[in-house]
Amino acid sequence: MSEVFEDTKKGLEEGVAHARGEDVALRVHHIKTVSNEAEYNAALKEVDSLMDAEADTTKGARFDSLLNAIRSYEARHYPMDAK
Repeated sequence: MSEVFEDTKKGLEEGVAHARGEDVALRVHHIKTVSNEAEYNAALKEVDSLMDAEADTTKGARFDSLLNAIRSYEARHYPMDAK
């Protein structure tokens, strides 16, 4: 199973942000598109563990990004009929 997070890209971006004096803790985590059922299930499990995350924190940003990736996957693979 491939990783949900692009750790290398995130690490490089955080290094650049730190060099610029930005608050790295509040930067949004970049999520790969959830592309298969295994990644979808892993993302759901992680979202469940982050349900108590507060807004404007690293965990909150991770939670939001995961939700967006999950919503996108569900829209492609489990479309709802609009009636």
